[in-house]
Amino acid sequence: NSFIVSSRTFYVGLVGINEEHAKELGIEVITQKLTAPIRPHYMPTSKDITLKLIARVDDGKILGLEVIGEEKVDVNVNYVTIAIQAGMTVYNLMDIDFCYAPAVSETIYPLVKAADAITRKLERKKERK
Repeated sequence: NSFIVSSRTFYVGLVGINEEHAKELGIEVITQKLTAPIRPHYMPTSKDITLKLIARVDDGKILGLEVIGEEKVDVNVNYVTIAIQAGMTVYNLMDIDFCYAPAVSETIYPLVKAADAITRKLERKKERK
């Protein structure tokens, strides 16, 4: 299930399960929270978006997303809705070739930055074993 609520200045979006719910279900998760611009910093319309991507530890399967920002909240919720329904992992998400145009998007999409951070965390966990 996904949804978005709005206030006068920002939107909050959720899809899938959050970290607490996953723990209640006995699912070990790994998360990445980050704040990143939705457009290059030099664009006058650049604004930040904050998101928290939730994935399963054993295989990196995407389980959920929490996102807040003034713009592009719906897009991120929709991307992760598709990813969850398709059974995608954070590794799959990193392989997607997202559109880049300075007026509308950052060079590396914030969602991909979060997926990359989770993959690095997962690789470090594997190295420790």
